Amino acid sequence: MLKPIDPKELKQAVDKYLSMHLQPESQLNLETVLKMFPGKRKERFLIKVGEHFKSIPVTDIDCFFIEERCTFIHSRIGKTYALDYSLEKIEELVDPDRFFRINRNYIVNYSAIEDVVAYSSSRLKIKLSGLSEIHLLLVSRERVNGFKEWMDR
Repeated sequence: MLKPIDPKELKQAVDKYLSMHLQPESQLNLETVLKMFPGKRKERFLIKVGEHFKSIPVTDIDCFFIEERCTFIHSRIGKTYALDYSLEKIEELVDPDRFFRINRNYIVNYSAIEDVVAYSSSRLKIKLSGLSEIHLLLVSRERVNGFKEWMDR
């Protein structure tokens, strides 16, 4: 779909279809249908830097990560900014075709991945462009298969 769908319009359309074509016992659950359509994805994040505000486009973000209970953005230009979202919320807001949560601390951008290396215990190590070697990016065991499928689309 090319344009966002208003949930109210979708509900009206589904209700009309159900009333015209289906018997009451075989009606679809509207919530199930709504879950099939993703919400609008975030295009940029507003960051407060001192007394200033800066808008960071999603295309300029290499990864999101947690460090000492705070969430951060690492940008393409090598800067790190604090963010007021949890990784769970960010995972809902960003495009899953572009971003993947590799473990409980990192969500990475596909275009920032420079190298993927086999690591011990069937895990993968990722090197991101612009991110220092201080950050050890390992794909958790539970997410390795999903990550490989995501990379192989």
